[in-house]
Amino acid sequence: MVCHVYNRGVNKEKIFRDENDYVFYLKKVREYKEKYEIDVICYSFLDNHYHYILEQLGEEPITNFMRSVHTSYGQYFNKKYNRVGPLFQGRFKQAVLNDNNFIYLSAYVNANAQIHGIIDKAEEHRWCSYPDYLGLRNGTLCNKARILDQFKDILEYRGFVEENVKEFKIKKEADKFILED
Repeated sequence: MVCHVYNRGVNKEKIFRDENDYVFYLKKVREYKEKYEIDVICYSFLDNHYHYILEQLGEEPITNFMRSVHTSYGQYFNKKYNRVGPLFQGRFKQAVLNDNNFIYLSAYVNANAQIHGIIDKAEEHRWCSYPDYLGLRNGTLCNKARILDQFKDILEYRGFVEENVKEFKIKKEADKFILED
């Protein structure tokens, strides 16, 4: 089962305040993906929300993986910033993907920072998987083959993402985009 998983901070507050927060969170993702047999296909972490495409490989549901990552990260974050209470806005959202929207959503996840106007080029966002997809970095967290095998090469995927960024921005500006951030 392949799913789009996303959520944001409670009251749209930041869930990542500095580089160490991102590093700690990624460390927990790596740790728990092995334990729960989850394939991370792509991801994007922005200061107040995140997106993943995840695949459940074993018997353990994605819910258990996310619960472990967020419990561990929430404890770290609350202790570090001397705060109490939930960090995330309720339970994460999860949508099962099919072959028709799987590749399309990978463009949305990989280019999320550009779609939101945080950066000009998606590949410049450090806290997402897109630089790995383009060969700009040697990241090992993601199973990139699940996406890249659908394209003749990296350049074709890059073109696909760039074209879809335009579409996502149009939809976002028209307030018709159905995914909540």
